Amino acid sequence: TNQVWVHTIAPQKTFDVRGNAAITDSLIVGHEDSGFDPGNDKLSVNGSTRANAYYYNSDRRYKSNIKVLQSPLEKILELNGYSYLNKLSNKNDIWVIAQEVEAVYPEIVQTDADWYKSVEYGNLVAPLIEAIKELSNKIDTLFKTYLSQQTKIDALEARLQILETKTK
Repeated sequence: TNQVWVHTIAPQKTFDVRGNAAITDSLIVGHEDSGFDPGNDKLSVNGSTRANAYYYNSDRRYKSNIKVLQSPLEKILELNGYSYLNKLSNKNDIWVIAQEVEAVYPEIVQTDADWYKSVEYGNLVAPLIEAIKELSNKIDTLFKTYLSQQTKIDALEARLQILETKTK
């Protein structure tokens, strides 16, 4: 049979891994004849994948030189979302263009040996969070200004009403 299995004696699929498996070189899953280049990645998948969850290592202990992002809203506003036909999967899709992201956040764009670019989409969450906070602060400021202006308008209307009553 054309089956490969790891940690199981009763494979359910063509490639079936049960439990932990280590990749020491690289593993390519999918069709190699589609022009898909796995680059230097340990695991490359040409096609869709499904998981219950994917977790990024994000513990504070993994990080140093931590700084809050600067001008996140300005940077996010430089990006565009697109709908397009994905040539690798031949499916309609939505996302961003890696070259545009690279101009704003080069640290989350990877370029392979053939100069094709990939985006680490999960890392767009932090700028989006900070941009939402920046928008929230702007809304709060505008609302406080509105309340202040409304208080002044109410006081002016009250004074105008008194003046109109006196002139009658």
